[in-house]
Amino acid sequence: MDRSKGYGSSNTARRFFEHLSVFAAMLGLDEEKFNFIKFYVILHVMSSRYNVKIEKFQKYCLDTAEVCVENFP
Repeated sequence: MDRSKGYGSSNTARRFFEHLSVFAAMLGLDEEKFNFIKFYVILHVMSSRYNVKIEKFQKYCLDTAEVCVENFP
């Protein structure tokens, strides 16, 4: 994958978060109820080189997963 041409997961994620309202509408989700910012945080942490408190991050991810399960039966 040639990242110099603007392809790749980081650009896809960036476009997604720039157009949250559009994607929420496409998925039939309430943008206020379904906290997309949590996904941004997870992606940012996973792509960073910072030391992370694994237990706290794991809980954050599991809490976010619960929201997904509630919204996508």
